[in-house]
Amino acid sequence: MSLATQQTASIEPNAEPSTAPTLKLISNQVNSTAGQKCIAEIRAKLSSKTRNPAYIYNKILNTRQRKTLCFSAGLTRTDLQTPFEQLSDDSRLAIQKAILLCGHLFDTFNQAQALDAKQYVKCK
Repeated sequence: MSLATQQTASIEPNAEPSTAPTLKLISNQVNSTAGQKCIAEIRAKLSSKTRNPAYIYNKILNTRQRKTLCFSAGLTRTDLQTPFEQLSDDSRLAIQKAILLCGHLFDTFNQAQALDAKQYVKCK
């Protein structure tokens, strides 16, 4: 009799030994460890390093997104090639305002249910 089966038998002395609850318990322990590892990985990905404007601007945004953002912020083409940390405070604040404006524009069109491409093609 295995240790796990012995533990089950000692909990219920009159019952017939069953491995099903024990296997479930062992399975939960394995999943718990895997779950803890997953949570640790998620926390690492969401660390302050990855949750700041410089990281997003420099590492996550593609060229088209950066161009759109810089244009909306009123920045120059040379600013487009400049890493976020090297931009002036005014330029960084302009980027922040452009992000907020884009979010507001999205919300306005989304609430009006005017984001379907068909609406733009047939618009005359």
